[in-house]
Amino acid sequence: AELTSLLEDARLLTLTGSGGCGKTRLARELARRVMDRFPGGVWLAELAPADDPTRIASVVAEAVGVREQPNKRVEESIRDRLTESKTLLILDNCEHVLEATSDLSGALLDDCKELRIVATSREALGVRGEHAWRVPSLELPPSSGGGGTRTPAPGTMPRLTPHTPAPTVAEHVSSLMACESVALFVDRAREVRPNFELTEANATAIASICRRLDGIPLAIELAAARAKMLSPDQIEQRLDDRFKLLRAGRGKAERHQTLRATVDWSYRMLTDEEKHALRQLSVFPERCTLDAARFVIGGRDADEFEVLDLLTHLSDKSLLLVNEDDDEARYRLLETVRQYAEEELDRAEEMVAARDRHLAFFHEMMQQADEAMAFESQGIWMRRVRAELQNLLHAMMWGVTRGTGDGSEPSPINQALGIGGRAGWYWSTSGHYVATRAALDAVIKAGSHASADVRGNALRAAADLAMRQGDLRQARVHADEALVIHRELGDEGPIARCLTTLGIIAHLEDDYEGARDLLEQGLAINRRVEDWRGVVANLGNLGLVARDQGSFDEARTFQEECIRIGQERGYDRSLAVAWLNIAPVLRDLGDHAGASAALCEAIARGSALGMDHHTAESLDETAVLAAQLGEHEQAARLLGAAEALYEETGGGRYIYVKRAVEANLPAAQAALRDATGSDAAWDQAVFDGGQLGIQRAVEETLGWLRTKSGTGPAEETGT
Repeated sequence: AELTSLLEDARLLTLTGSGGCGKTRLARELARRVMDRFPGGVWLAELAPADDPTRIASVVAEAVGVREQPNKRVEESIRDRLTESKTLLILDNCEHVLEATSDLSGALLDDCKELRIVATSREALGVRGEHAWRVPSLELPPSSGGGGTRTPAPGTMPRLTPHTPAPTVAEHVSSLMACESVALFVDRAREVRPNFELTEANATAIASICRRLDGIPLAIELAAARAKMLSPDQIEQRLDDRFKLLRAGRGKAERHQTLRATVDWSYRMLTDEEKHALRQLSVFPERCTLDAARFVIGGRDADEFEVLDLLTHLSDKSLLLVNEDDDEARYRLLETVRQYAEEELDRAEEMVAARDRHLAFFHEMMQQADEAMAFESQGIWMRRVRAELQNLLHAMMWGVTRGTGDGSEPSPINQALGIGGRAGWYWSTSGHYVATRAALDAVIKAGSHASADVRGNALRAAADLAMRQGDLRQARVHADEALVIHRELGDEGPIARCLTTLGIIAHLEDDYEGARDLLEQGLAINRRVEDWRGVVANLGNLGLVARDQGSFDEARTFQEECIRIGQERGYDRSLAVAWLNIAPVLRDLGDHAGASAALCEAIARGSALGMDHHTAESLDETAVLAAQLGEHEQAARLLGAAEALYEETGGGRYIYVKRAVEANLPAAQAALRDATGSDAAWDQAVFDGGQLGIQRAVEETLGWLRTKSGTGPAEETGT
């Protein structure tokens, strides 16, 4: 409908998009729908076979039924035919003869006032008055998400009751079939296997196939064709080798007979500089910034505007997608294009150099981030590091592969360890514990002979992650080794951080006196070296110990000092943690309004920074508050939201959060059971909370908390 409307005003409408996205199919369907508007006819000129630009006019002439005549230019014959009445001309697959097609189209539109042209091309023709419309990929099924399955550990607890059953099989299958990409896969699979059905057993694999193929119709059709001999699970497992897997039989144009041929068609039309840039971009597993692209494509001294021009050309040719995150544009290749470009990168023997540059860029970025976190830019860097998670993990694993490299400094394994250690403050609160812990363990194992300081920092970061997952034994092993390393080096700051980690471990093991001693040692060092970020961490954890010992006033004093320092120094992350830590103290002192206001601050600040595990803990504490206030269904709903977020991050509850949940939520469940006669209301509320997703859970929880704190909109709480 949008395109038919555009044809009323746009005399040249160009459908652009990547190879196989359905441009030709869409143009033909558009022509079918508007045929009655064009009494002069609808003509289709297929330009793909025309390799010689000088033959374009002849191909169009043949398509519109014009014979070439002696002593008359073929363009004049075409013009004479197309001026008779209102006519639609479709020029299909123009990208390889773009200039010739552009010249012919412009001339015809100037001379034939009743003519409309619809062109399909991987980039716009560049004719005056042209309306370029990018053909989107098909709708994708929702991602299952998640940070992996949690391993039961001392810091976790089972659900208080099972969730209510998920939607029925029929409902789930029906919702997936309503998704465009899934419907196309099933339809094409039935062409080769008439009894093929979407079922609960194969739904996950089919959804993953559609997502991994970026919703590209041609790729999905080629994958579905394999359903004749392979199950959807088998197809999905082979997509890492998609260029061998996705081949068609007879009946398709040569460039569409294999997925490789489709991408090849685009790649051959690039300049050497554009080909080089596309190959280098394949080292990014997902998105990248302009700075990262510049560094990887051309090195430290590459000209930013030259790289920007290359990215623009690749985007114009439908090989690069541009997304805007916050205030910064980010670029990505479709996965099929990325895999193709990666193979070309390897074939050109550029892989090692490109991935070394990728590793070096993110090593330098984490150096800047770690330094900036001591000052007033915590929020900026938390968001920036969150956006680069996949790039950081990818870079770390390349460091493992390269080891010590060619002997240059810093070595790849040192850089990988440096990323892992410097990002410790991010790993510990953001979630993604399964993937980040696996990457850290790998670089630590590979870096046994790396520089002592970077290895020590990585070990301490690994200790924090193990602790988050409740693996206190391994956390202590890592932290003890890190402390030995840093004491040998005499590095006071890292020594203090190790003491803090060991103090937290002791607290989680219920060794309150040992925890106090270690945390106070760390605090003394941090005050001496003026590491205020470390001071806040020590004070906050001393407050948690004091609370568990029943010293609520002392606990409140510690947390209030954390808040004061955080506000003075603009420590956004530290403030989110401090507000969460003071909330249960206020609750235990009977100040429910104060606890509600504190939780508002904790959730608003933490969620804005992407601190997913912190947000899960905040939801838990809010559930406890709701239970104490007698709002039992709200408590169950919050519990469900928290548990879903723990599952997604791969982390678990700290022991003091677990105790609060276990002391309050079973009683709330029993009270609701007594009021309603069964556990159905509780079970449904837990289930509903688990389905909210983090954004809706945060919005709903903030709204509820504000009614309890007596504050109004977010700005009144200072968020």
